[in-house]
Amino acid sequence: MTRLPRLLIIFLPLLTTCGTSRMVNNNLPTFDWQGHRGARGLLPENTVPAFLRALSYPEVTTLELDVVISADDRVIVSHDPYMEPAICQLPGGGSITDTVSLRQLTAREIENYDCGQLPHPRFPEQARRPVHKPTLSAVFAAVDRFCVQQGRLSPRYNIELKYQPEWEPYLVPDRETFVRLVLDDVAAWGKPELVTLQCFDPPTLAVIHRQNPRLTLAYLDESPGEVQSKMVELGFQPAIYSPWERKLTPEIIEEAHALGMRVVPWTVNEVPRMRELMAQGVDGIITDYPNRIAEAEADK
Repeated sequence: MTRLPRLLIIFLPLLTTCGTSRMVNNNLPTFDWQGHRGARGLLPENTVPAFLRALSYPEVTTLELDVVISADDRVIVSHDPYMEPAICQLPGGGSITDTVSLRQLTAREIENYDCGQLPHPRFPEQARRPVHKPTLSAVFAAVDRFCVQQGRLSPRYNIELKYQPEWEPYLVPDRETFVRLVLDDVAAWGKPELVTLQCFDPPTLAVIHRQNPRLTLAYLDESPGEVQSKMVELGFQPAIYSPWERKLTPEIIEEAHALGMRVVPWTVNEVPRMRELMAQGVDGIITDYPNRIAEAEADK
């Protein structure tokens, strides 16, 4: 075996698969541009093509995505725990008229539903193509291959667990099972330092923290404010505070920073608002349009 320099041996565990990047030693980017559901404004959300499109923009450091659980306990990348009729079709192309729970379908059965050929009612720029909801492990594998082929740094992943108590048991499993299955996939991939887990349900965050206290967590907040009291109620402090951008103020950013939390708002799609939030000191931005990042960063 070739003898490696001592400094390289020390820092080798911090290196990821491809290239170099604006990374600090805790594996968090200095400014974190996240492709929301991959690149929802450009390609069907939460699909492999959308994630690879997001990574075609060098500024993107994190892929944001959502996960649910199938009938055979596979972690499925999907914003909804059911087939959304506005964007998905039955096998063979028919319209969905009843609730089709992903928890009642196997991963193989889920692959038979197309979720990319209907025109998206909210994103007219989104290109249509035949795609299905992938497993989380399939996304990890596809992105790893892309990184090697393109000589690109492996991105971080910001993974939202789509859980609501009223969805049990038809749409989602219990919290403990849900978290365990996601953590198993993350562990099997082998790069937990590149993963953030997030949720709107604070008890789910508590379960994650209990099962693996070393993972980076993000507190999703649809009603930003009173950050300190929310952390007290949660019982611990996640590394990241992720509020809805429309209700985010400089005072809330300052409060979160005073607690030592990074602030990464969602979902910011207009360039002027991106620039405004950057000037206010946010630590990252989640956007449906990674193609607009370069313009937002110009002349900053």
